[in-house]
Amino acid sequence: MMATVRLSMMRLIRMRTATMPELVEWLAARTPEATSALSDVSKTDPLAVSASMAGFQSSNLLASFRDYEVPSLFVYGPNDPAVTPPSQERTDSLPTHMHQVNLEGTGHFPMIDNPTQFNRLMTDFLALDSGASPRELQMKEEWKRRVR
Repeated sequence: MMATVRLSMMRLIRMRTATMPELVEWLAARTPEATSALSDVSKTDPLAVSASMAGFQSSNLLASFRDYEVPSLFVYGPNDPAVTPPSQERTDSLPTHMHQVNLEGTGHFPMIDNPTQFNRLMTDFLALDSGASPRELQMKEEWKRRVR
């Protein structure tokens, strides 16, 4: 337990103190898509990142979603060096209007690492009927049309 807390603190410190290029080097895959998507990172204001992290830590975002019963989908990359996905026990305890998906083979930026599957998941989530649970979402295999 103590080692986990120490690791989390080290990650937090790194997120707060690293330069934007250092964060990209640490968090992003080394693919052409990631390089292209994150090419403007040097223009990012470090204070914006710090403010975002401070806001995220000061509020209990999860409790707000629980209280308002807003349909919520949490997408994690299991290979993320900064954020550890919640345990299966914690995921199983989420209310029915909340759902967690671990997008296999992705890291901190699942929308860049696997855009096809991520976009399909988001499209399906946004198309859910009113009152439907996000837990009804299923990962679908990608299909490609064959050209003859």
